[in-house]
Amino acid sequence: MSTQRRFVVTAVAAIAVGTALVMLALVYGRRPSSHPIRAAVYVDREYGFTVRAPAGWSMTTMKHGANPREIVLTPMPSPPDVPSAHAYAHLTVRKLSGDETADTLAKAYWHSLEQQADTFQVIDERPVWAGSHSGTSVSCTMTSNKAKSEWVRVVGYNGKGLACLWRMHVVPAEAAREYQAAFDEILAGFQWR
Repeated sequence: MSTQRRFVVTAVAAIAVGTALVMLALVYGRRPSSHPIRAAVYVDREYGFTVRAPAGWSMTTMKHGANPREIVLTPMPSPPDVPSAHAYAHLTVRKLSGDETADTLAKAYWHSLEQQADTFQVIDERPVWAGSHSGTSVSCTMTSNKAKSEWVRVVGYNGKGLACLWRMHVVPAEAAREYQAAFDEILAGFQWR
């Protein structure tokens, strides 16, 4: 192959690769850190926790730089009794800063819910951890444009500057009981390593 022809082939190949990279950047540039997890168990070795998904639920991870870690779990089929129901569980594990505690993390979140909702009622509030572990468990029902149930629960502080916050959402609120067992399973499936 002549030098000129080799140069042309190399240039065409470089342009093709460059075009492909640009297309990938355009398609995935806004969500480079999100990807579905095929396994039922996700292990984060850097932050030191494990998440187990209930049967029939899918997991997606999102990583925003080094902090925080986010995982969203969604059920594949809607419950047969409420086919239009929508639910998901959202986990955030992040490093606490300054005077933050696991409690203030949860309270700040459900204060923002209160600002968004027409009505906000805390049904149940109790500590999850004793001793050196800090946490708050809250069940609340709120109404804005659509009625929905929302659970906010701090699963705990691991003693190393990390807190885990679960947020469980169900729309409409009437379908909440359909997902309660799955939410309990999700909470039980989270463990610090």
